[in-house]
Amino acid sequence: MPEIVALYPLLIILVVAHENAKPENANDMSLSQSIRFASVQAASSEAQNSVEESRADCLAANVDNGSQGEIIETEQQCQPETFDAFVPSTITDLLSRANFKARYIPLSSLRSIDFEKQFKPSYDLMQTVDSDAVVNHCLRCYYFSLLILHSGFPSNTPGVRQITREELFKRVFLTSILHDVALSHHESILNHPAHGMSFELQSGIMAYEHLLEKYLGPSLSSSDVGDVVQGIMLHTTQFSNGTSSTANILITISAYFDLSGYGAWNPGVLDNVLHRDSVKEIEAAFPRGNVGGEFVHDLTEMLEEKPNCSICRVPPSFFEKVKAVKTLADSH
Repeated sequence: MPEIVALYPLLIILVVAHENAKPENANDMSLSQSIRFASVQAASSEAQNSVEESRADCLAANVDNGSQGEIIETEQQCQPETFDAFVPSTITDLLSRANFKARYIPLSSLRSIDFEKQFKPSYDLMQTVDSDAVVNHCLRCYYFSLLILHSGFPSNTPGVRQITREELFKRVFLTSILHDVALSHHESILNHPAHGMSFELQSGIMAYEHLLEKYLGPSLSSSDVGDVVQGIMLHTTQFSNGTSSTANILITISAYFDLSGYGAWNPGVLDNVLHRDSVKEIEAAFPRGNVGGEFVHDLTEMLEEKPNCSICRVPPSFFEKVKAVKTLADSH
C-alpha cells in the first residue's frame, strides 16, 4: 500500500499529460476530425440553449409572487439533474462556449447542510492545520463553484458524459475544502514525507490519505477520490488545450477568482458567471481577512525554497493582482 500511495501522484500527472496531448482545436485536427468537431460544437450550443430555455421557463412559472423560501426552493428545483462531466481545459474557451448568465443566488440556497455534516472530518482537518483566512478561502471557493454551476454551466451536451448534480456537488465540496491543506506551517504538514514537493502535490497526497481513511466506501468511490485528488494537484495549473473534469476546472476558476478578482482573465468574462451581489454575500459570510497578504507571503517563501514548484508558472502580474484586491465584489 505505501508503494501505491507514493506512485499515485505520478500516475495522475502521466494521465493528465496524455489527455492534454489530444487535439482540442481545429488547427491540430485532420479534415474528418475538424468536421466532427464543428458538428459537436453546433450540437453543444443547441443543447445548451434548450437547457437554458427550459430553466428560464421553470423559473418564470414558479417565482412570481413567491416568498424568499419558495424562490430558493424553486431555484434548486430548476437546476439540471446532470452537468457535463468533462469540459475544455482552456478556461476562457469554456466561459465563451457556454451560455452563461450571472444570476443572484442567495447563499442560503447554495448551502447544503447535509454535505457539511457528512464531510465534517475534512472541515475539521482544515481548521486544525490552516489559518482562518485559508479555511474561509476554501469555503468561498466552494460557494463560488456552485454559483458558476447555477449560471448556465454546460449540461446535456450531446456526446459528453454526464455527472449527477449530487455527485458533482460532493466532489466540488471535497476538492474545495481540501485543496490548500498543505499550505500551512502546522507540524503535521512540515513533517509529512511529501513536504519536499509543491504544496499542490502534497495537498493532493494528504487529501488522498485523508479520504481513504475517513470515507472510502458507499459514500465515496475510487472515482470520486481520483477526481478530487487530481483537481487539488492541478488547481494552479492552466492548460491551453485538452479536457478537464468539471470539478477540476471549477476549483481552478474559483481559486484564481478568490485571490485575484474579476480581472483574473479577460475583462467581463467572470461577470457572466459570478453575480456580484451573490459574491458580496458569500464574502460577508466568510470574511477575507488578510488572505491576500498571507498567500503572497507563503507563496513567495515557497518560490525561494522551491524555485521549480508549480506556482512558479503563474504570470508575473498575479501577485500584484492578489495584493490589489480588497473586496471581490468591487474588483475589476
